[in-house]
Amino acid sequence: MPPAIANKYSLQLPPYPGTSMCVRIGKPNQPVDVAALRVNYVGFELLEEQAHGDPIQQVCCTCLLFVVSLASSGIS
Repeated sequence: MPPAIANKYSLQLPPYPGTSMCVRIGKPNQPVDVAALRVNYVGFELLEEQAHGDPIQQVCCTCLLFVVSLASSGIS
């Protein structure tokens, strides 16, 4: 996450060392209850006319919405 975006939305993100595209959820060597991490997004609807013309930009916007909603839900 670029620092400018994290600062703009006051995101409290864990440290992210390295350049890997994957991030471990939870502590090493401890099982993670993935079902407990599920967030229900009822009410969110993306209509075709609302989608960005550039698919890469659409993915970026979707990821940003996910990160912001995750941060605001208190899940760290």
